[in-house]
Parts: sequence; structure tokens; C-alpha cells
Amino acid sequence: MAALLAGSGCVTFPRAPDEGGPPWIEVNTPHFALATDMDRESAEELARTLESWWAAMGIALPAVGGQAAAADGQSDPVLAIALRNGRERDAVHYRIGGIFDALPLLPPVVSIGELEDQHDRETLKHELAHAMLYKRLPRVPHWLTEGMAVYLQTAEVDRKNRVVQWGYWNAGAMRDLLEWGDTVTTHRLLDTTRWTVGNDIGAMELYAGLLVHMLINRRPQELDCYVLRLAKEIDPDAALACFSGRDKWDAELRDYAYSWSFARKTVAFDPPDSNARTAPLPNARVHATLALLDHIAMFTVLPQFRDERVARARTSLARALELDPHDDLALLLTLSQTKVDERRHAEITKSLVADHPGDWRTWVARAETPGLPAAEESQAIEQAWRLAPQQTEVIRLAGFQALRQKRWADARALGVKAWLGGADDRENRLSLFLASALLGACWEAQKWSRSPSDSEAFNKELAKAQKQLGLPPAPCPAAPSSASSPSARP
Repeated sequence: MAALLAGSGCVTFPRAPDEGGPPWIEVNTPHFALATDMDRESAEELARTLESWWAAMGIALPAVGGQAAAADGQSDPVLAIALRNGRERDAVHYRIGGIFDALPLLPPVVSIGELEDQHDRETLKHELAHAMLYKRLPRVPHWLTEGMAVYLQTAEVDRKNRVVQWGYWNAGAMRDLLEWGDTVTTHRLLDTTRWTVGNDIGAMELYAGLLVHMLINRRPQELDCYVLRLAKEIDPDAALACFSGRDKWDAELRDYAYSWSFARKTVAFDPPDSNARTAPLPNARVHATLALLDHIAMFTVLPQFRDERVARARTSLARALELDPHDDLALLLTLSQTKVDERRHAEITKSLVADHPGDWRTWVARAETPGLPAAEESQAIEQAWRLAPQQTEVIRLAGFQALRQKRWADARALGVKAWLGGADDRENRLSLFLASALLGACWEAQKWSRSPSDSEAFNKELAKAQKQLGLPPAPCPAAPSSASSPSARP
């Protein structure tokens, strides 16, 4: 996502009603929980628009892979935050049309920017596409998620003719980029390390979008194969075998850009008639929402202003908990984005499971409480599993539980399932290393232990986990750091 970074100007940070701000409301629809200080009529219309775009993109997405045709894999609604005017938006993320993020233990969140012109609407749809891809295809390489978002942002709903169209491409703008812009090779697009701040991400997104557009129209079966294999292959690079002639992609892309093959796809579409349930948003939840908004927009803030922004987020969070010590968003945000000691951590998770027993996130948080007795930890994992066995975080914990119960094969299967769902963190690799090693598959165990950046930390955590779980010594050692390389990973 492209970002224009700025410091200050004629901006006004949004405020809660108890600090002189306007009333806030929450509008709930099937896929969104919209928190806003807009007036009710405008907010409900926006919520219906979000649902229409979501449905339109859902029609476009199955056309690029059988796996994508499945229902949303994660049932939680997207938390959408919309501010009433440009001054408030600029105070949070200056001149950025939208932000999507998925922080640990928190619902996926999108911040909505301007909607006044076509470019701004496309930017928001781009971020909504990231939210949809996060739910349906959580484990996709950067080039595909960005390219697919560029493709899906073209979805347009024609209510009068009851159709949805997508795939339109401004061929002239793309050709101008090819002639006068930076050259982005497909090798660069497929290199994850190049998708970092400092590179020309805007140009890379456009090239990725062109690549996805070409694959959808010229190589749909290969793209279907690739998406399906991503859901099954431990090594995502193995799925690239679905594509033939990748060494000729650069030439093919130029040919495609200069062709007239940018035809729109049109499908009959009945816009969803979603009932919008609207209610006042309590002051505590408004402050928690503002703290979350600051956290997800932090990457847009220039370094010299970042301390001030962090302090503002902490103040909002403290105020939320002062008003309502049991607000689940404020408590989960405290756990995931601030440092708390073990005693405070235990107090928060105890409060969460007491006040919000039907939320799987509270049980995951409880299970991850430092120093929690093994029996209570097991109960928390089992409760999370009963509530949400499809959630990646829950699957990862279930694999950890299987290790404790010495069910090595189950632990490996659950760890792999979590890995395919996007859990590529050290904790899951630890579980997979131990399960593989205790099954006698040392060659596989060593692959899980290899990482170029955290081999020392991995070995420390490994010893700690073996002691904590009461496991026998692993019959094979972790790979030495000198053997670490990205290509060595599963």
C-alpha cells in the first residue's frame, strides 16, 4: 500500500463524546462492524456500500481459484472505522485512502479514508480486498495478495442493471508506467524481501496487478493450480511449479500491457439487502477504537512524531479502561500492543474469560498467560477449540496441547495445518520441530528449526518448551545457525 507520510497541518484528531467530541455509533452488518462519528443516515449508507462491495469482490474472487470460492474461513466481522471529515482522517493517516491490518488477538480492522472520487474508492476497495484475502486465503505470497487486491479493487456494482463488473484496467496509465516509470521485473515481484518500505511499492503493486490480470485472462488453469497448491504445500515456492514459462513472463507482460485484452467481466448481481443494526458506541469503546486506530496507522507517521503518537494511543487506552475495566477490545489491545507484567497479564485474561466467555480470542489469551497451571491452560485451549476450531491461532494451540499429551502425529498434523493457515511464527515452528523429531523424522525437524534470524532464540525457546511440556529429549538436534537460509525452510 502506498503512503504519503506527513507530519502536521490543519488537522483535528477525532475525540470521544466525553471529551467534547460528537456521538459515536456502531453499525453492524453481516461482514462489518462499523464504528464511526458520522451521522446515522450516512453511516448506515456506508455500511450498505461496504456490504455491496464485499459481495461484488466475493463474486470476482472465485474466478481466480477454486480455493477462493469457499465461504469466509474466519467468521469474525471486519471492524471498519470511518471518521466524519477529512481533518480527522488527516490527523490519523494523512492522505491515505484506507488501511487494513490484522493485529494479534484483535479482529481484522480497516480504516476508511475519503470516498469522494474514483481513486479514493479504489483505494478503499483495495484495502477491503486485503481483508477478504486475509479471511479466505491467509497464506499467500506478497506479490499475489497485492496483485489480487489491485485486481479486486476494480469491482463495480451497477445497481440499476443489477450486474457487477470487474477487471477494468487503465491501459494507458499502465503503458505510461512501462515507458516512463521504474522497471519492475517479475523476479523482483516474487522476491519477498523486495516488498519492504524504501522500495517503490506503488510501482510494484501495479506490476503485480498487471501480472495477476494476465494470469487470470491468459493462464487461468495455472493460477487455479497455484492457489490450490498454496493451501496444501508446506513450501509455498513449490506451488510455482504450476506456472510454465516463468522465464518469459517479463516479455509476456509487456505484450499483454500493449494488447487490447483488458476486457471487463460482467456477471448478474443482486446487491445484498443487509439489515443494518445501529446502536450508540459507549465512550470506553470509542477510546479503545481510537487507540487501535493510532496503532494501525503508526507506519504512516514520520519518526520524529512517533513518540507523540504512541503516547496518544496509550492515553486513549488508559481512558478506555478507566471508563470500563471490562471492555474486551481495550483489554486485548493492552495485551497485544503494550508491555504488561505477568501479574497484570493474568488479571486481564481472568477478566476476559469471566466477562466474554463466548469469544475464542479471550481463551487464546488465557491459554498464553505466563505461569498459568498446565491444567488450566489445557482447559482454555479446549474451550477455544470448541468455539473456533477453524481459527489458525486455535489450531496452533491445539498442536501445542497434542505435544503435551504426547500425541506426536496429531501435533505434527495440527502444526502443519496452522502453518498453512499463516502461522509461520517461532512458536509453531517449535511445535513442528518437536513433533517431527519425536516421530523420528530428523531431516524434517531440522528444516523447521532453520531460520536466518532467530536460530539462537529458537534453541533457547526449544529447551524451555521441552521442560515446560515434560517432553523427552529430542532425538535430533536443531540445525546449526550456519546452515540457516531461507531456501532451507519447509
